[in-house]
Amino acid sequence: MFRRLVVVFDAGSESEHVLHAVRRLTSDPEAVYLYGLAPERSELEAPPPTSLTVLDRLRRTLQDWSPAIQVTGALETHLDISDLVQVSRRHGAGLVVLGPLLDTSPRARVGAMLRLVLREHLPVLSLGRAPDTASTEPSRMALAIAPDGRGLGAVASFLSHCAQPSELIALTTGLAPEQTGELQALSKALGITQTLLVESLTANAAGSRAEAFDDVALRSGAGLLVVPADSLADLEALYVGMTGARALQEARVPTLLLPRTQTGLTLFEDHHAVSDSLVAPGLAPRFAVERVGLLSSGSLLEPGLVTVFANGAALGEVRHQGGTAILDAAWLGHLRGLHPLAFSFSDTSASRELVPGYVLAPDKPLLLVDSLVEEDTLLAVRELAEDRCHLVFVRMRDSDSLDEQRARLREHLPGLAWPLLLDASAWLDDARADDVPRQVDGQRLLRVATRLAAAHVPIAAVITRDTYKPVHPSIRTLSPEECEALPRNTPLEPLPLPSEQDAWARELTLAGCSPRTEGHHIDFDLDNAQARESVLAAIDAARTTVHWQCYIVEDDPITARITEALKRAAHRGVRVRFLADALYSGHDSFGALNPALVGLSETLNVEVRAIAPLVGGPNLYELKQRNHRKLTLVDSALAFVSGRNLGAPYYTGFDEVPLRRDTHYRDIPWLDCGARLEGPLVTDLERAFLAE
Repeated sequence: MFRRLVVVFDAGSESEHVLHAVRRLTSDPEAVYLYGLAPERSELEAPPPTSLTVLDRLRRTLQDWSPAIQVTGALETHLDISDLVQVSRRHGAGLVVLGPLLDTSPRARVGAMLRLVLREHLPVLSLGRAPDTASTEPSRMALAIAPDGRGLGAVASFLSHCAQPSELIALTTGLAPEQTGELQALSKALGITQTLLVESLTANAAGSRAEAFDDVALRSGAGLLVVPADSLADLEALYVGMTGARALQEARVPTLLLPRTQTGLTLFEDHHAVSDSLVAPGLAPRFAVERVGLLSSGSLLEPGLVTVFANGAALGEVRHQGGTAILDAAWLGHLRGLHPLAFSFSDTSASRELVPGYVLAPDKPLLLVDSLVEEDTLLAVRELAEDRCHLVFVRMRDSDSLDEQRARLREHLPGLAWPLLLDASAWLDDARADDVPRQVDGQRLLRVATRLAAAHVPIAAVITRDTYKPVHPSIRTLSPEECEALPRNTPLEPLPLPSEQDAWARELTLAGCSPRTEGHHIDFDLDNAQARESVLAAIDAARTTVHWQCYIVEDDPITARITEALKRAAHRGVRVRFLADALYSGHDSFGALNPALVGLSETLNVEVRAIAPLVGGPNLYELKQRNHRKLTLVDSALAFVSGRNLGAPYYTGFDEVPLRRDTHYRDIPWLDCGARLEGPLVTDLERAFLAE
């Protein structure tokens, strides 16, 4: 990991153990600069001073280690911090090693460390008293971390570039309850096997903290103590002061200080947050990512890269865009149950550059719950889930940040250390649903469930926030009232799913709430003019029936052409039925009548009806719940399923209108689509028309 080193050592003492410590961190350095401190160099002596002998011996040791190492160096009479910084810059150092400096002031040592780490952003390996034995690799590594996980991003980067020790342990202060879940998730994702609470860090004076770290690391058997500067609330208070400085000088465990990445006050800095996710065969886990600022306000992240860690290893790097990161399912395909992940963002401006999240590989059915259901419903779903189901919450809107929603769930569900929280938009690709009314969140939650069910994820039930719930033949849905009324020991077995083996066919079947039917001929009409001529030809060829249903009916020449074709069919004895939404066709609501439909209705063999007429003072539900269906059926054998209303904007081709800068918007055609269908489903469509 570290290719270019500056090694500061006391030339008046045995210093080989300094190189042994270096070999623990890097096996193949490119260049080493030996910065020896030799007070006797200023004395004029006939025999060579001891320091020169030590310098030569270290050169030979490095050459024996690897002849390819470029070894340079010099002897200085004292530790000059500015000179050391200049040497590190000229040498292009990636690591500065401070050996035991017996003749150097502890304060000067700490001053050099702070300058290198905070200003030069260089990692520093500090060696105190010489160890009794020199091992080649630290079998156990201790990490000094903050309770909120700050600094673990630097640790993750370090671990991903160095030889992994056989065991990682964490040293931290006492944890607040809300911090426990996050720190546990991050620790497990990085492969940390245990966390030791060093309560003396907060109980003793500032000068004794370094000694406490060293003492706990030694008692735990650690061969190296890694201290990310970001993990310390006040680095100067920890190290500056005679007691703390002497503790580093006398430390029995080598300490690697990683440079600080944060700037300013953490209280006022943003941090990142990540949702949780699911993984199943053929189902790539999707995570919402966001920036959380002051007062827990969430905002969309600019596109960037994120590195994912699990089980102590870096899985890989993915790009997040539009607030979503999609992981490779192969990374997590071997998992079963619930597993923590750690996300390291390339954007290091946030205070917590390593963010926890969980991924669930379900081994039992899911209870999929709107995360904003009321407290009584939350308590009911927890009792319904017990050990029979995975309790999975879904954030429907990002108006509340992930942090806020997790905090709310912890508040109402004490004992739930980490509520599993998915994000609806991450699964639906609906651009945060900014233009979708909240009233349809129940339907969006059901869509998330169908996506998961299509990948054979068992769904016991979907619990919505609203009383008016969506209904699905293959997925059980429960309103809050229904959920709270169920006996707590009610077994909620998943409903039978479609038997489709093909994943795409299965997803279509679940989305359409009906079984797949084969034996059809389908043509898509993407050109408005061609669609017009096709439907006119079908009407002119009709022998028994023509059924037409649409949402909007314009009174214009195109509508006249089509209604004239319907009249001609009626005159031939064809039975014509026409359905239109009463409000948006302007027919039979508030006393209004559409002239085009009036003329059509006066024709023999033609029946015109308006759907949901309005009179008096309608309520909001009556105004909003309108019928948007656009459908044409001919002789019970041919169907046109379309997005086109009846009028010139929908059945006029772009090449039929001279488009200019001053063209009125109503004269510009719609870009629309329709499908011409023949086959068994035509009967189902006609049944739906007649029922309407």
